[in-house]
Amino acid sequence: MADEGLFKYSAFDLILCSNLPIPGLVPVLSESEPNVTVHVATSPEACGRIVSSSEELWHVSAYQDAAGVPIRRIKWLAQAGFFRIEYCDGVIFWIDRQGREVWAWWPEESSIEDMATYLLGPILGVLLRLKGRTCLHASAVAVDDASAVAFVGPGGAGKSTIGAALAECGHSVLTDDVAALSWNNGTCCVLPAYPHLSLWPDSAALIYGPSADLPRFIPGWEKRRLSLQNGLRFETRILPLRKIYLLAERTSEGKPEVEDMSGRRAIMALVGNTYGSYILDVSMRAKELKELGEVVAKVAIAKLSMQQDLSLTDHLSETIREDVARSTR
Repeated sequence: MADEGLFKYSAFDLILCSNLPIPGLVPVLSESEPNVTVHVATSPEACGRIVSSSEELWHVSAYQDAAGVPIRRIKWLAQAGFFRIEYCDGVIFWIDRQGREVWAWWPEESSIEDMATYLLGPILGVLLRLKGRTCLHASAVAVDDASAVAFVGPGGAGKSTIGAALAECGHSVLTDDVAALSWNNGTCCVLPAYPHLSLWPDSAALIYGPSADLPRFIPGWEKRRLSLQNGLRFETRILPLRKIYLLAERTSEGKPEVEDMSGRRAIMALVGNTYGSYILDVSMRAKELKELGEVVAKVAIAKLSMQQDLSLTDHLSETIREDVARSTR
């Protein structure tokens, strides 16, 4: 797989090998053998991997574009053993059932950068789920030199914004939107993703002021890229997960507040905030529920309420540090 001319990347515990450069990922000189092959700008039909196969509709996204078209449809090609993931703008991915190979294709009106925005988010999430990783819809930062905390919530809850705010306070960032979990001798850990954060313009303005001018990921998309370099830090180590914060609705004033959670309430909160669960079958969902029970038994869980004004980032950093210290005494 590591033939000359191929590009190698690392994200989470995935070593990806691609036939073309992938925007947004940093090449690595790893001695590890790739465990995912990415075929860019082609399809398994073009490669002769799929001749014909019956299709089963696996999943339809509840979210729609301006024309009322679901933003994502997933079909299961049973005979070929592939999922086909179709996006409303015409970008298509094929992934084998074991998460070992990915094909990516896009129409003329799209670009490789458009494709990469999906690959670095939901597609990597699907790959992790197919390989058995439980993933939370969360950002994660190092809270000290040896452990991490995660901030869990749905889209728009402020996960990336909190990550950026804490990065400005000196915390190194492990991941932006997908927190993939691993276990090391009974300790729940978080895997590092890649060295950037994704911010909407209003979030960037909250942290850096109204004149913030971060680069766009792609020309037609408002989301901005915050590089975790040049003063900010990306954490490359796998760190123990010390605490999980479930993000509550933001308040208009007051310091951040923490309310500890446990038992069934905590488990159900995590179940509602897993990432990429639409790809799971019945046995995979049962395995996930069991693992989330183990997470709640091993990791402190709390609800975090904080103010709208994230310019007060010192309060947030201080609250998190003090709460983690209290939780681990």
